[in-house]
Amino acid sequence: MFQEFPIKELAIKTREFLVNNCKTVDLHMVGRFPFNSCETTSLLLGKAISDIHPSKEVLYVDGSCKNGKGRHFWIEVDGLCFDLTADQFKNIKLPFFGVDQNEHSKYFLADTKSNIEEQFESNDFYTSKVEQFDSAVKNITS
Repeated sequence: MFQEFPIKELAIKTREFLVNNCKTVDLHMVGRFPFNSCETTSLLLGKAISDIHPSKEVLYVDGSCKNGKGRHFWIEVDGLCFDLTADQFKNIKLPFFGVDQNEHSKYFLADTKSNIEEQFESNDFYTSKVEQFDSAVKNITS
């Protein structure tokens, strides 16, 4: 059974889990966390939030860096941005644990937003590692 965590606390616990386990957890592209791991990290956070808070609309955002240096992914809930890998970029010192969209949009542009459940059905990073995502969420929430 999952413990009930506020979303910000869940985001912090997810970040801590990845910092402590990035070399051993069997998920795509997290070995150098937070670098180049925003897609998987956002899927993991989205999974944790949707499992603990099933009534919340969790949006998976596929976006781009305002400096033109590539794609980036994050989660939005209740109009707040949760970007656990934002600090992979030189001009950002810390991850975003529930900041206003206006603050986040200083650095990133949202290209598409989809319900996290859609990603659970179609994203290869998730569909090829469902059991590993479930196991990681259990560890995060225990």
